[in-house]
Amino acid sequence: MASRNFLVEGLDLTGLPGDATNAQILQSVRESVPATPDLGWHILNETTPDVTTYPEYATFIWTKPSTGEMKY
Repeated sequence: MASRNFLVEGLDLTGLPGDATNAQILQSVRESVPATPDLGWHILNETTPDVTTYPEYATFIWTKPSTGEMKY
């Protein structure tokens, strides 16, 4: 069965000399990014994402739940 990595971890936990701490696990998750340019995130929120402050949001799909409106 084929397998695909969807994320690049923020911290490679396999390279640690011992067990990962809670802080290291949190860092690995928080700093993860999509593995390839054809992958991204889906924002489900009533408020339009702030792409000025967070320009990476411009690459995400956004859905407004109350109307079903979708933008990217």
